[in-house]
Amino acid sequence: MAANFFTGDARDKILQPDSTLISNVRYANQDNIEWRTWLFDPARQPGDCTIFDDADGFPILLCFTARTRQLEPLRDVRFFYINREDTVNNQPGLSAGEIMPTAQAMFDSVSDESTMKSLETTYADNINANQMKAEHKADTFKGELAADLDSWVFDPARVPGDKTLIETDTQVVIVYYVAASPNPEWFDRVNSFIRMNNYQAFLLEKQVEYPYVFNSNGLSKIYDISP
Repeated sequence: MAANFFTGDARDKILQPDSTLISNVRYANQDNIEWRTWLFDPARQPGDCTIFDDADGFPILLCFTARTRQLEPLRDVRFFYINREDTVNNQPGLSAGEIMPTAQAMFDSVSDESTMKSLETTYADNINANQMKAEHKADTFKGELAADLDSWVFDPARVPGDKTLIETDTQVVIVYYVAASPNPEWFDRVNSFIRMNNYQAFLLEKQVEYPYVFNSNGLSKIYDISP
């Protein structure tokens, strides 16, 4: 239907299957409160549609297609990013001639999670210079990463200890697959929420059991003993 109101390339794009579909929409990722409230209303049913105006007053037709539970288990993954130097955009990194040999040598040195973690200390100076970055994501969900990373991490054949080297226009990424959760994502999210609530309740209980008064004058008794 929407294609009837467009011509040329815009019409051709809309006619592509699922060109207007946005899948895996998450509550926490929606900044527009009005859209979010409508989409995640428990009464929402497939086929429901509504019209919202954007900031410029342009009408946007929003249709709800389906609700799915987060069944895909979370993944525990480690990343090490080696930036490609870009003097035009002031991006620190390694030069075109050294980035791949360095990345390959780093990749070859990784034999387990411990050696993957050790890259953080071995290349600490590069990290401090914003040429490299280490990242550990213990709760990676499907669709969160860039397409090439996402397809590798969530490949059904993936097993703990797998590693790969992925090159992009701006960096080279070493990816180390630690493990997949034995539970569906929704279970881990709910479990984490319950544990956090229990922890907060425990803290409040202890604050009542052991009352204290903060004395701001005590800050003057703190001395810097560093050399």
